[in-house]
Amino acid sequence: MPKIVDHEKRKEDIVKVAMEMLSENESLANINVVRIAKKCNLSRPTLYQYFHDKEEIYKFVIKNITNTMFARYSKMAEDHKPIESLENIVDAVINDASSYKVEILALLSLVIQSKNEGREFSKNLALRTRKFIILMKRLVNHAKQEGSFGPDCSSDKIANDVLYLLESACFNIAFFNPEDNEQAKKMVKDYIDSYKTSR
Repeated sequence: MPKIVDHEKRKEDIVKVAMEMLSENESLANINVVRIAKKCNLSRPTLYQYFHDKEEIYKFVIKNITNTMFARYSKMAEDHKPIESLENIVDAVINDASSYKVEILALLSLVIQSKNEGREFSKNLALRTRKFIILMKRLVNHAKQEGSFGPDCSSDKIANDVLYLLESACFNIAFFNPEDNEQAKKMVKDYIDSYKTSR
């Protein structure tokens, strides 16, 4: 009887191995399809059925991680008032930074190394974060409309600043202080509070 292959599981295993190689400080230049296939106990032709090259693997990773997270954050934005949604998303992003530490380290390594090699994964990642900024702007605009934020504050500035603060917090959690979630949340929420109107 032929062996039944779970193709989704196999694809996940390939991605997991490729991410582990990066998170263990493997040089991107040394990572190739042959080595990934070997670590997955697959032949190279079998791996090619799922991905054409390592770049496709890492683009798939970026897309999957950002899509999964963004879907959750978008749902949170629908469930509460704008300010509460902003704060809940801040909590979720920072909690995710602790939960996805290996993935964050691997993505940072990917962006840094690919830039040094003339590849542009950072552009791919920037395109994925654009949706997050749009979500933040929408929440800020709703908060302004309901009077929680002053009408003169810049939605663009607040959305971009929140993203930068969250990126900084995630970097800090992934590299230095994995237990520093509450301090990171407070920092971002204090920034959001600075724009609230007193009513």
